[in-house]
Amino acid sequence: MKTLCFGIVICAFSLAVAAHAESARSLVYQAYDTSDNAEAIRLFNRALEEDADFIYAYAGRGLRKQQQGDLAGAIEDFTKAIEKNPLFRDAYIWRAKAKQQKGDEEGYHADMTVAEQAAQKGDYALAELDKSIENDPQDAQGYLDRARHKKHKGQLEGAIEDYNHYLLYVGRPKNHLAIFERANAKKAAGDLNGAISDYSMAIRMFPDNAAAYERRAALRRKVGDVQGAEADMGELHVIQRAQKMKQIEKLSRSMKSTEAPSLLLLQRSKLWMEVGDLTNALRDARQVLNASPNNPRAKRLEREILRSANEHQSTKPKGSP
Repeated sequence: MKTLCFGIVICAFSLAVAAHAESARSLVYQAYDTSDNAEAIRLFNRALEEDADFIYAYAGRGLRKQQQGDLAGAIEDFTKAIEKNPLFRDAYIWRAKAKQQKGDEEGYHADMTVAEQAAQKGDYALAELDKSIENDPQDAQGYLDRARHKKHKGQLEGAIEDYNHYLLYVGRPKNHLAIFERANAKKAAGDLNGAISDYSMAIRMFPDNAAAYERRAALRRKVGDVQGAEADMGELHVIQRAQKMKQIEKLSRSMKSTEAPSLLLLQRSKLWMEVGDLTNALRDARQVLNASPNNPRAKRLEREILRSANEHQSTKPKGSP
């Protein structure tokens, strides 16, 4: 099982590996993916033979050595990563913890202090991304990775500029995601009309994008386009209903192959209720109650359905069916 440390490394690694050789990158991905420490170390060794400047290979190997109890080897690898990039804050923290495990409290506190100083001096992941783009100024993926990193850090203008570069190089992207992300960055930066334009583009590329409709509706309302906002909310409800109907179909198929469908029936009952089909919702809840009369979830769901049915009936105009 991966530790929290590996999760942190993978997050940073996924943003900043583009500057390294493809074979080394592939080896490091494989190393992070295996739970076998010895195999991971072997893969990290091979990656470093391919690219001796790969700081994430040193960091990953150090973490695996630390898990094996080789604290001296771990400290040596963290130190190499730091020498390659003195702003690598996480490497200082990992080295500090390895030193603490060895009983070196003074070394632990010294490294933790330097880690905070490194964080204030600069962003090691951004430095890696900058290096990637310097090495290949036409690498579209490099701009996308840097845009996402800057957006995460709140550097919105820089993020939007990098999204622009990415889209310039790829032309029409393969999916709507980059456009949607740029829209979110523009929204956060206060460019509401620019965000609306990007959400509209994302919707044209992927008409079932519920999140884009929801966010565009909110922005349209903010800029005074109430009619447009209401139209978007209408489309959103259609999409959400269709998604729930697909879930209902999936649950119905699953019930055919199970002898105890109570949980699936309750899930389907809730979905029927959400799409406004109270008859089928009540049928599913009562089917569970027929088999388990004291099932608390089914009883609670039955009450909710009956209450909704009564409220619906009371709001009907007189004389309507």
